[in-house]
Amino acid sequence: MLNPSIQDTRDKLTAAYGGVLAVDAFARSVQSVQIVPIENIPSWLPPVENEFDQLTKAADAWQLDRADIWAPVITGFEKFAATFAAVAAPQQSANYTPADWISVLSETLLPAAAEAKAAVQASDVALGDRQSAFSNVLPSMDASIAAGWAALGSEEAAAQLLSQQLGSLGQQVIALGDTLTSDAIATDKGIAQSAVSMLYAAGSAGLEASVPILGLTVAVITIGKSFYDMVSDDTKLAQTMQQIQATQKQLSDEALAIAMTKSVLQTLYAVEEQYLALRDGLPGLVDTWTLQQQSISSVIDALRAGADPKLVFDLVTLPQAATSWQDIDTFVDQVKAADISAGEPVTVDVQAGTVRPTLQTR
Repeated sequence: MLNPSIQDTRDKLTAAYGGVLAVDAFARSVQSVQIVPIENIPSWLPPVENEFDQLTKAADAWQLDRADIWAPVITGFEKFAATFAAVAAPQQSANYTPADWISVLSETLLPAAAEAKAAVQASDVALGDRQSAFSNVLPSMDASIAAGWAALGSEEAAAQLLSQQLGSLGQQVIALGDTLTSDAIATDKGIAQSAVSMLYAAGSAGLEASVPILGLTVAVITIGKSFYDMVSDDTKLAQTMQQIQATQKQLSDEALAIAMTKSVLQTLYAVEEQYLALRDGLPGLVDTWTLQQQSISSVIDALRAGADPKLVFDLVTLPQAATSWQDIDTFVDQVKAADISAGEPVTVDVQAGTVRPTLQTR
């Protein structure tokens, strides 16, 4: 049918947009990680530093390409909605003959649907390439970090516990975020993506530094409220920080270094899961455009077979279909507006056991 399902299209656009936001979040997390110079460099650290450098380059490439990947998806909907409105205009189509309809549909509307589909397919390939640039590095980093565990001896169990606790902290923070919905976008409920900085250790470098990675940042979506209001009184988060502080006291600097580095990797894996879970967003939109192409082609085939335009259901209901596409175009504008919202940044300070607005003076 030429008349699309408004809700289904909204949901698929939301899923695709959510996938882009998830890659944004991963890139932000990668770029937030800094390897602090320390006096006694363990043998496992240089390979990890190199792998973080690879991730950072991939994150930079994503930020450069992001607009070129996402914008064509949006533009395809905008152009098709405008084209559909022109084709469905009563003052133009009222006296169309079958030949006129065949010409308009095959030379105007069908190419517009094909162009929109091709744009989504190209964006899907480009997004997959960017995701692979991230995912291909993580297993290598995992292997590099694993080399450091062998030297821990009796501290291995406590280091493993600390790494799990820190990884759990990151997952708890991520889980506090909201799930993006088409309803939230359409009703302007206040969607924001907040940067949550998790500080594992006090910042220092050189002779006084004991650990190479001090923490990282994750991006969390909130709807209709600030992330700080959600997280500031979270008792589970406070308990996890207390457990981390107790475990840290049992470990040497070397064990702390490997455990904290491992925990960063675990959090990156958790963030990666977000965009992998939304990997079908763009393919869902490909299906939308494929169905629209098939519907247009079916009308053309019926007309070529001798059908009366006044009896072809899709042509009779063109005004309703045009209204649906206008509604979808309005939703596209709402997605564009949501794409610029940034929430108040928050800092989860493990050393201090506190949660505070990042811009607040200590």
